Amino acid sequence: MDVNISVIIPVYNVDGYLQRCLQSLEEQTIFDRLEIVLVDDGSTDASGALCDEFAARHENARVFHKSNGGVSAARNDGIERATGNYYLFLDSDDFLRADACELLAKTAQEERADFVVFQEMAVYDDKVRVVPPKFPPRRIIGNKAVFAALCGRSGGLVEVVSDKLIRAELFKGLRFPVGMKCEDTFISPSLTARAERVIILGEYLYYYRVRPGSIMHTRGDTMVDDRVAAHEEIVRVA
Repeated sequence: MDVNISVIIPVYNVDGYLQRCLQSLEEQTIFDRLEIVLVDDGSTDASGALCDEFAARHENARVFHKSNGGVSAARNDGIERATGNYYLFLDSDDFLRADACELLAKTAQEERADFVVFQEMAVYDDKVRVVPPKFPPRRIIGNKAVFAALCGRSGGLVEVVSDKLIRAELFKGLRFPVGMKCEDTFISPSLTARAERVIILGEYLYYYRVRPGSIMHTRGDTMVDDRVAAHEEIVRVA
């Protein structure tokens, strides 16, 4: 099975951080094998122009400009445009370890995995710390076992999608809910219920930037209601 990775990146007003994100893609050891899908979600700063410049330099990168609709709408648009058989969701102010995609592709191919789960590290600038992994590597086999691991947040399987390489066909008929703050928590139960083989790596491959105003650190008025709705979805799928 050939593993073709589409890296889907929603972009909105991050011109101060986007260059580091794009640089981490150029540094990937299998960069030429990747499909880069940049979705400019109505940026009003220089982010859209930076995306255009990146796509002009690289034949395997495409950029799509749309009116602002939020991260879910941008990810959904990226899914519609992507052609790979695996998706990797990268936020535009975060960055990857240089061998991340190579390791993920190799693991997905050898294990025929539906998910390959890796670990994420918080960074407050571009400095990456060396710390031991939080979880040991392991396999989870069978969709009921995978779903149970998600519900119990067991051994490193949590609701976010940014820490996973995900087989594209799992998204058939599924999209991120538009306008909801907890979009990952809402869609993850259905994705895990479809996954038969999950590989958890004991590797930090993704570095997420902690900054004021980021989506992760902005609660908003609907956060509590959205989280309740997302956990009601977990119950529905169960």
